[in-house]
Amino acid sequence: MHRIFLLINALSNHSSLIFTVMKTKLYIVFSLLMMTNISLFAQRKIQKMDSDKQQKEDEMKKDNTEPWTDKIKYGGGISAMFGTYSYFHIQPWIGYKVSERFMPGAGITYIYQSMNIGSSAGQFTVSDNAYGLNIFAKEQLFGNVALFGEYAPINFKSYNGYYNDPPKRVWGNQLFLGGGAFQSNYYFVVLYDLLWKAYDVNANLSTYSTTFRPTPLDFRVGFIF
Repeated sequence: MHRIFLLINALSNHSSLIFTVMKTKLYIVFSLLMMTNISLFAQRKIQKMDSDKQQKEDEMKKDNTEPWTDKIKYGGGISAMFGTYSYFHIQPWIGYKVSERFMPGAGITYIYQSMNIGSSAGQFTVSDNAYGLNIFAKEQLFGNVALFGEYAPINFKSYNGYYNDPPKRVWGNQLFLGGGAFQSNYYFVVLYDLLWKAYDVNANLSTYSTTFRPTPLDFRVGFIF
């Protein structure tokens, strides 16, 4: 009986030792796996940082090595509307690529417009040749999508609320903000004039409007060379 007890005790101690060894081995394996995962995560993080850094360096290198003449871009915007209010808009411009994303520029604007107006004297049509300058900036956001802003003072023929009085030429300020798609050779943008306000003809009939457009929205299609 005493021998059986000793045998059981020995097996128990042996099992405890085996369990302890297995536990230690599992702990070591788990620790190695954790260290491996941490090392792989750190390597991937460093590789991504190096990749992003390399991309920025490549863009900077391209901007610095590209001849300044190749950074000059030419283009032109065109838009038109026909109906009670009709106009034709053309806007040639020149821009300079400061970077792959940012390009400021300037241009000129010419617009022919005509409008059917009703008054106490009846229906009549007025037309005008408007012109002005514009300063713009384009910032590429992602892919072909870009943010576009433009300041464009415009000189045009303005009428007061009587319409029987002779028109006079005035300057109106336009501040467009919007965006659109810019491809390598063409673009399409939707803009909103932040300075636009509706002309209230009943507020003061003798006041000449300095708001050029009947709507603050402007849609343009243009080309880049």
